[in-house]
Amino acid sequence: MIIKAPVRAGAFLVFKRKMNLPHYPTRRLSSQEFQFFSTGPKGIFELHVHFQQIGERIFNLAFGVWDQTTETVDDSYNLRNQDTDIILATVGRIALDFLDEYCPCDVFAVGSTPGRTRKYQMGISHHISNLTEKYRVLGFLASTEDVFDYLDSKESWREIEQGVNYKAFLITSK
Repeated sequence: MIIKAPVRAGAFLVFKRKMNLPHYPTRRLSSQEFQFFSTGPKGIFELHVHFQQIGERIFNLAFGVWDQTTETVDDSYNLRNQDTDIILATVGRIALDFLDEYCPCDVFAVGSTPGRTRKYQMGISHHISNLTEKYRVLGFLASTEDVFDYLDSKESWREIEQGVNYKAFLITSK
């Protein structure tokens, strides 16, 4: 599989399994790639979630619509299939399962646009009290445009707080 470079993370909504959020069935394609389908009024779309190792124990979460022709994930495609929350819950479930299976590691995520990053943050914030029981969730505060600068700037990572806008997220098991 080819992932467009630079890989920008897709949706990253984390949640506790006991919350039982609606989600799509998933299929594991490899140890670091998963597939599911969005179903709504615009049709059925194949989506892939891919964890790309970008550091010794850091994986970038990339996700989007699968393009059969180019065999790439398109993280810029806007589905508007009226199932955003189900998609985000599905990606969240996959991310937590990946963390539980590959721990110790960190999962890094940033939206392909500031608006998408904000949407992910709203989901994380909504479920933060359940998340912090088992996971450590950090947000990135510095102003940089290079996605990989996030990882090198240790002093700009903070525990997630309500009312603060972050540029990226990092989650790890405690």
